[in-house]
Amino acid sequence: MAAHLAENMEKVQWSLTYNSLKEIKPYQLCLVGKCRICGRRLCMEQRPVEADSTDGFLAAVYRHLYHFHRSIGQCLPRAAFRTKFVEMFRKEDRAAVEDWLSMPENQSIHAMICGNAKRVYTIVHSWADADQGNFPAPEGMAAFTVKEEARKELARLVTEEKENRTIPFPTEEYCEEYGEDFWEAYRDGYAAGWLPAMRSSKVRCTQKISKKKEVRLMMLRKPTCSDCPHNLQYMERLPIKKKGVTMHLGERFCVAGKRARKFKRSDPKTYVPSWCPRLKAPCELRIYGFKNQREWRMHRSMCAYLGEDTSPSAFRYAVRYEGHTDLAPYEFFECCNEKSDDEILGAAVQHYDVVEIDDGIKPAFFYKTEHGYELLFSFDAKTAKKNIREEID
Repeated sequence: MAAHLAENMEKVQWSLTYNSLKEIKPYQLCLVGKCRICGRRLCMEQRPVEADSTDGFLAAVYRHLYHFHRSIGQCLPRAAFRTKFVEMFRKEDRAAVEDWLSMPENQSIHAMICGNAKRVYTIVHSWADADQGNFPAPEGMAAFTVKEEARKELARLVTEEKENRTIPFPTEEYCEEYGEDFWEAYRDGYAAGWLPAMRSSKVRCTQKISKKKEVRLMMLRKPTCSDCPHNLQYMERLPIKKKGVTMHLGERFCVAGKRARKFKRSDPKTYVPSWCPRLKAPCELRIYGFKNQREWRMHRSMCAYLGEDTSPSAFRYAVRYEGHTDLAPYEFFECCNEKSDDEILGAAVQHYDVVEIDDGIKPAFFYKTEHGYELLFSFDAKTAKKNIREEID
């Protein structure tokens, strides 16, 4: 019913009743318009928005109305939309609403949606003792809202760690990798690292800064071998010939191919090497769009009713484009909201489309919303690939 109302409503007006700007609740927000089929009056009461303050309420209502008009194809010019938004409130409150709209963080819908999401930089300490089978969870050492302060504290912790360490193996085998945002010490030739506090040759100590959004944590990183079932650390005392090679104690192998391959000292200690038999270069690129006009309308109406771009359902989608890209998933995610799709992918991506980049290790899916790409934690690509797409006007 709600989808039908949203699809057939025209000349939409807004109606808001509320207690006061300081204490909004109880309130009621309705969209009132005319039915394009029968010409009668339509009224849709909107579901309550999630907001704990006046600022949050104003931003949530603004965003809700903005997405509703975008979804039904009745976009208003920016000035007209903001004027209409102010006039929805009582006369004595309009000056305060105008002041709120004039604030720098409320100058665009993107800033209004994302501007209040603060970034937190956390210093994380992790280690593992392979000899004892001890793999504790990472420990948060400190958190900062300023990246440079987090980096200074990380440098201090690393310096303190180095001053108090003892090396339980030949110093020429000691290795470390470091940058502004991480530090790792380990013994050369071993899959795990080394922690000074533990007298073991296969213990890892990693300190790094992790960045997260206060509301939503989006994680996508360069692929590693740690979770790969084909990553083998040979730990038997007696050598054995397996998959075409002789394996010795402590050696690390990749057994994904027909013949096992030994990791060399020059190979990456953590990340997937360029010779990985599973790695696809270039990566496979697929763009999924709605399989027909009906599915597009249903999804658009649902987004309008909820006031946000809801997560895509794979059964509504089908493959619209297939190709290749030189960008790995994490590289695309770093620049996808800063450059145009044609510049990055060489293909057009429409609102509500799903982009898949498959590097052979683990495919990643990105959903194009009104305010940019979002990383999807799940998307049933097998279901979408079975669908046949019809042309959509």
